[in-house]
Amino acid sequence: MNTALQVSTAVTELFLRSSSGTAFTVKELATYAGISERTFYRYFPHKEDAVKPFVTAGLEELVRAVSARPIDEPFETSLAIAWEGTWSAGNMERVQVLHRVLGETARFQSVWLQVITETEATWTEAIARRLGIEPSSRQAALAAAAVVAVLRLSTETFCDADANEDPATILAANLDLLGNRLFKIRR
Repeated sequence: MNTALQVSTAVTELFLRSSSGTAFTVKELATYAGISERTFYRYFPHKEDAVKPFVTAGLEELVRAVSARPIDEPFETSLAIAWEGTWSAGNMERVQVLHRVLGETARFQSVWLQVITETEATWTEAIARRLGIEPSSRQAALAAAAVVAVLRLSTETFCDADANEDPATILAANLDLLGNRLFKIRR
């Protein structure tokens, strides 16, 4: 694990465990992560940026898990199964806290939306490879944009859901709203 991800994981963990949310100084975050304040700023211009590597790593793991699923399995099924195997599915209460953190300020919201948007290119590649189409195709681009929107909406919905709903069920319901033509090879 690289240093930025290690620091990000430590800072995110502190945010998740703290009853005071994100009300920490950069000096406190750096000390908690075991680095100097100067080193913290070398990796992260603002304290809110410190969650980015952690969230990015989680989304990249989801893309890898979907890519590892059987190619003949419906995409929606692969995504739902991959989602169930993520850190998020195993830490539902912590996901709700993390999402509250990501919505706490405009800068945290910006980091969340930036991560979601940046993963769209990774999704485009993965979907194109899975469907055997060009990543530059409109279908691959639209499918990736739809997946990113569904993931964002599913996470936000889950964070406001009752205790009986789980992320995979919410994700599957949101994917179902898209229909299945988007994730099929067109001839």
